[in-house]
Amino acid sequence: MNSVSSGVFHQSGRTVRRSFWCGLAAGLLFSFHGFCACAQPNVHYDGVENPYLFLLREPAIYDELRLTDAQKKSLLAVNERFDGPLLALRIKPPDEARQELARIYDETQRETQQLLSASQQQRLSQILLRLRGAECLLNDKVASGLEMSAAQRKQIESHVQEAGEALKKLADRAQSEGKRAEHEQEYQRLRRREHEQLLAVLAPSQKSQLGKLLGAGFDRARLGRVGFKAPELRASDTWLNSSPLRLADLKGEVIALHYFTYG
Repeated sequence: MNSVSSGVFHQSGRTVRRSFWCGLAAGLLFSFHGFCACAQPNVHYDGVENPYLFLLREPAIYDELRLTDAQKKSLLAVNERFDGPLLALRIKPPDEARQELARIYDETQRETQQLLSASQQQRLSQILLRLRGAECLLNDKVASGLEMSAAQRKQIESHVQEAGEALKKLADRAQSEGKRAEHEQEYQRLRRREHEQLLAVLAPSQKSQLGKLLGAGFDRARLGRVGFKAPELRASDTWLNSSPLRLADLKGEVIALHYFTYG
C-alpha cells in the first residue's frame, strides 16, 4: 500500500468513533461553518473547516511545537484576551458573529505568527491540513504544490461532494435509528472509499509530494482538551445570599452560582 494512503489519511477506529458520534452535534459546536466557541473541554475536529483557534488552545499542540515557557505564556495571554469575545459569539446574530470571528482570527493569527518560529508555523500548518483528512486536497496551496490539473481538481471536488452528501445522510439516519455499531462501520467504510477515490486521482509523484507537504504523522487522538477562560461576572445590583462576587477573587475555589431569570 502506498505510504500516503496508509499514513496521511489514516484514522484509528478509536478516533473515528469519537469524532463521528460527537460530530453528530457539529451543528451546535461549529454552527458558523468552521468555528463556534463553546465553553466545554472536549472538541472534536471531524468536519471542522478551520480549527486554527481551537488548536492554539490544545496542550498537545504546545508539546508538538515544543513551545518554550515564554512562548506558552505569550500565547496564553493572546488566547485569554479573546476567550470572552469568542464565547459571546453564541448569542450574537450569525452575520455579526461571523464578522467578529473573522476579526478575532486575523488578530490572533497575526500575533501568533510573531510568537512562533518559521519551523513551528510550518508544523502547525501541516497539522491543520492533516485534520482536514483527504479534503485537504481542496486547499489551494496543496493543489498548487501538487501541480494538479483542472481536471484533477474537478474530480476531487466531485468525490468530496459525493462523500459529504453520503456522510450527511448517514448522520441523519444515525440520529433517528440509534444503531451505533452499524453506523460506525458504515462511516468508516465511506471515509475509506473517499480517501481511496481521492488518492486514485493523484499520480505517484503527486502522492510523494503530498506526503512532504503534510510532514510527519500526528495522532489526532491527542487532541480534544481545549479550554476557555471564563469571562468575568458582570456587575449586578442584586445578589441573594451572597455579597457580589468576582472570578478574580475566587481562584482555586469551588463555587456554585444559581442564576435567576425573569421575563
